[in-house]
Amino acid sequence: MIRIAAWGDVPGLRHGFLDGRECAGATDWAPVLAAAGVPGEIVTARQMHGTTVATALPGMERPEADALVVATPGLMAGVVTADCVPVLLVARAERVAAAVQDPGEFLWSIRREPRFSRDFRSTPGDRVAYHAPCHLRAQAVGFKGRDLLRLIPGVAPQTVMECCGHDGTYAMKVESFEASRRIGQKAFDGMAQADAPVWVTECPLAALQFQQHAGVKAMHPMSVLARAYRPDGFPTPLAPAEKTE
Repeated sequence: MIRIAAWGDVPGLRHGFLDGRECAGATDWAPVLAAAGVPGEIVTARQMHGTTVATALPGMERPEADALVVATPGLMAGVVTADCVPVLLVARAERVAAAVQDPGEFLWSIRREPRFSRDFRSTPGDRVAYHAPCHLRAQAVGFKGRDLLRLIPGVAPQTVMECCGHDGTYAMKVESFEASRRIGQKAFDGMAQADAPVWVTECPLAALQFQQHAGVKAMHPMSVLARAYRPDGFPTPLAPAEKTE
């Protein structure tokens, strides 16, 4: 569970971010609530890539919307962060707002500060295939996840820029499933040509495409970093002398 220290000083705000490893096998939001120590109800939206804003209400079905407004005390809004950033948290009564950054962009911005740990204990090695998501190119923030991977000793990511072909619900429809696969084939081939045991992308939809059509389960850069901090995270351990300054 990752928490932002500054947010802990905001009265009434309970928060927490879980990575893929912590959420593995979960069928609902119960692990999130348990890890955050917050009993209660949570509402999430089914993203539509539009401009719909829904008001979250207790007991409601998952709404189709791109933003949630919570007006009921104790009711929580759950957000799955992928390409759905930035996230804006607003408390109108207190007249305060907080923006949630992409984690890669945030970590890259503090990489030279003491609070950014470079105490890596294992490394995936030099052969890492990195897929550059379409949404990061559209947001023009750069590929900070890839750049962070380069801070792990020995890692030299091979970047693939091709579209994975998922495109929201396009790959989930019977009539466009094969077309989605054909569109993504260059990305599948590019990742495979890197001959890397570790595939990485910030886009969870691209990860679905890779697993379904290339047979490889891709990791998020944050998951790679989290594992690299553990001695048993990757097969190649790092001795203290190999750590970066």
